[in-house]
Amino acid sequence: MTLTIKAQTIARAWWPDVDTADQKLTSWIRERGGIAGTRITVTDEANHGKVLRAFPDPA
Repeated sequence: MTLTIKAQTIARAWWPDVDTADQKLTSWIRERGGIAGTRITVTDEANHGKVLRAFPDPA
């Protein structure tokens, strides 16, 4: 998972399962989601970095 604020990588983290990453994603959104320019992505590194979840939702 990568936390980017105003185009700067602030933090990177890795967990062996998606459930743990989802819990951390929710936590990071609560803590930092209101900061302008925040982007958080959960990617599958075993699958060439495929984005599994993103905040804000790009759709």
